[in-house]
Amino acid sequence: MSVPPSVAMKWLVPRLAAFKQNHPDVDVRLSSDIALPDFGREDVDIAIHNGYGDYPGLESERLVSNSVAPMCSPLLLSGERPLRSPSDLRDFTLLHDMGPSEADDATYDWDTWLRQHGVEGVDASLGLRFGTSADVLNAAVAGAGVAIGKTALAVDDLRAGRLICLFDSVVPEEMAYYAVYRPGALEQPRVRVFRDWLFSEFAEI
Repeated sequence: MSVPPSVAMKWLVPRLAAFKQNHPDVDVRLSSDIALPDFGREDVDIAIHNGYGDYPGLESERLVSNSVAPMCSPLLLSGERPLRSPSDLRDFTLLHDMGPSEADDATYDWDTWLRQHGVEGVDASLGLRFGTSADVLNAAVAGAGVAIGKTALAVDDLRAGRLICLFDSVVPEEMAYYAVYRPGALEQPRVRVFRDWLFSEFAEI
C-alpha cells in the first residue's frame, strides 16, 4: 500500500503490529510517498491520500475528514509566559509545515489562522520550519513551540496528553483522507480485509 509519509509515521505504523497479529496471513508492504501512486504501473493495491475524493478511473472512500488546530506540549503552559489567548503567541515559537500541499502536508498555515481569528502583533513569518506534518507534531511534542496540526494525525499525541489543542479553535479543512484503489480491488480478500481494518481504525478518531 502507499501512504503519505506523515500518515505512515504518526498513524499507520504504530497500528500495523496489531493488524499483523490479527491477520498473520496478510502480507503488508508499505510505501511512503507524497503523490498518489500510478496504479497501472506500480504494484499497489490500496492507497491513503489527502484530497477531495475525485480520482478518475479509481474508486475512493472517505476515511476521515481533516481539521486543524493550534496545539502544543502541556509543558509550555507551565512556563513563566502565559498562553491563554491567541495574542500570547507573540511570545512563543511558531512551528510551520512547509510540505507539499497536494500530499499529506499543510494546506492551512499560521498566516491563514491568524488572519481568520483577527490576531494582531504575531509575526507569522518567524519560527521553525519543517518538511512534513509529522516533523511539526514531533517538534511540538518536544516543546519546541506551537504548531498548526492536523487532529487526525495528532490523535495519539492528543489522547496521551503529549499535545493539547489551544483556544478552543478547531477548524475544518476542505480536504479529507481517502482510501483509493483500482475498480474491483476489493474482490481480493486481502485488500478487503485491509480496507475494512482501515475503516474500523479511522472510525475511532
